[in-house]
Amino acid sequence: MQFSTTYEFNDILNIITLVQLLLFSFYLVTQKKGKLISNKILAVFLFSKSLVLINFFLYRFSVRSPHLYFILTPFTFLYGPPLFLYVKSLVNKNFALKKWDALHLVPFALCGGYFIYFYHLKSTAAKARILTTVVEQTRIEEIIIIVSIHLQIICYLIAAVLILLNYRSELKKIYSNTGRMYLSWLNFVLFGYILIWIVDISIFILDRISIPASFLNSLALVLTFLYANIIVYKGLKQPKIFNGIEKRPKYTRSQLTQPEKATYLKRLESYMEQEKPYLIPSLSIHDLGNKVSIPPRYLSQIINESLGKNFFDFINSYRVEEAKQMLQDSSNSRFNILELLFEVGFNTKSVFNRVFKIHTGMTPTEYKKIHRD
Repeated sequence: MQFSTTYEFNDILNIITLVQLLLFSFYLVTQKKGKLISNKILAVFLFSKSLVLINFFLYRFSVRSPHLYFILTPFTFLYGPPLFLYVKSLVNKNFALKKWDALHLVPFALCGGYFIYFYHLKSTAAKARILTTVVEQTRIEEIIIIVSIHLQIICYLIAAVLILLNYRSELKKIYSNTGRMYLSWLNFVLFGYILIWIVDISIFILDRISIPASFLNSLALVLTFLYANIIVYKGLKQPKIFNGIEKRPKYTRSQLTQPEKATYLKRLESYMEQEKPYLIPSLSIHDLGNKVSIPPRYLSQIINESLGKNFFDFINSYRVEEAKQMLQDSSNSRFNILELLFEVGFNTKSVFNRVFKIHTGMTPTEYKKIHRD
C-alpha cells in the first residue's frame, strides 16, 4: 500500500472538516439529554458525510490497495434518508422510528450488494483490471450510481422542505409570532445542505460535458468546511422549540357544546378588546387560554370554527387594527414604522409588512401617507 504525501491547502480544510464531523457525530450519540433519537439520526447523516470524505482521501492520496476501493461508496446513499428523518423527528414531538423506515436503507443496501458482488468478491487480479477500466473510461455503472444518488437526494430534500413548510403552518395555530421560533437551526441544516448539493450536482453536470469546474470544486470545499463548523457551533445550542410540537386534536371528538362555544367566544372577544393581549409579541394560544380561562384546545376550536382563522391570523388581525389606528393618529408621528410594529406586538418588519398588506391591500408606509395627508 502506497500513499501520496503532498498536502495542499484544500487537503487541510478537508481533514479539519473530517475531524469535526467525526467528533460531533460521536458527541451526538453519547448525549444523555435532549431528543436522543434526533441526535442519533443527525449523527448518522454527519458520519456518512465523513465516510465519503475518507473515501475521497483514498483516491486523493493514491492508496494502491485495490481492496479499499469502492468500500465506502454506498454510504453516499445515506445522505438523504437521515436528513429527511432528522427534520421529521424535530417537528414531531412523538416521533419514533418504525419498522418500515428500514426501507430507506434499500438504495444503500443495493449499492453495497452491487460492489460486493461485482468487485469485492473478485480476485486481486480481477480488481486491478476493473480499476484500470475505471481510470481509462467512464463506465455506465458509474453514471447510473451517481445519477441515482442525486435523484434520491433531491426526492428526500423535497420531502423535507414540505415537512418544514407544514411545520411552519402548524406553528401558526399555536403562536402569534413565528419570526423568532428558533427555526434557524433547522433551516440551516436543511437549506445549507441543499446549497452544497446544488454545487455538487453542478460539478457533476459540468464534468459530464467536459467543462472545467475548478471554481465550483473550491466552492464546494469551502461550503462543506463552513457547514461542518457551523453545525458543530450551533448544534451544541439546539433551541427548546425542537422538542417538537404535538399534533392538534381533531374537533370531531370535541365535547364543546354550541352554548359553551358562544359563551367562550363572547368572553374571548371582550378580553381582546379590553386587555389587548395581542400587544405581547410572544403570546401563544396557551398563554391566552390561561388568561381567559378557556382550555387551549377549545380556544383553538373556537378561533378556527367560529372565526375561520388560525391563531396566528386571529392575533395579527388585532395587531393590524391597532397599527391602523396609530398610523391615522397624527399624535403618533413620533413613531417610525419600525418602532410602531414593536408597539403593536410584531417582532419582525417583514412579517408586519406582509400581514398588514394582506389586511389592507397596501404597505404601512402607503397607508400612513394616505391617512396623514
